[in-house]
Amino acid sequence: MQRLYSSGRAFQPWKTGVALAAEGVGESQTAWPAGTYFVTSTSWQSGALILKPKAAELLVGTMLHYRDNQAYRLHAFVLIPEHFHFLVTPCAELSARRAAQLVKGGSAHTIREELGLAFPV
Repeated sequence: MQRLYSSGRAFQPWKTGVALAAEGVGESQTAWPAGTYFVTSTSWQSGALILKPKAAELLVGTMLHYRDNQAYRLHAFVLIPEHFHFLVTPCAELSARRAAQLVKGGSAHTIREELGLAFPV
């Protein structure tokens, strides 16, 4: 299992830049080895966005949506007020980076629309 982490580049409301901690693997999808990844993402400016029940519900809904559409196998996840972790095995056509971007981007879009929030959140 590879460990992933978020870098400091802003992606609203989630930070982006998921990368292999141990190896510094590049952006290329083909450079990502197949496998299961532990992904962590922090809310923008470490705000406690997930404390809002509706925001947490929308984040979980996004994770389950992509799981149900077979973008990845979702093994486990945990929500913490300012960040979340998930254990994921991307499908063959998807890199771990792209799987994380689907969750972060999809949930950011939905949270903004559903809660009427303006960025930065």
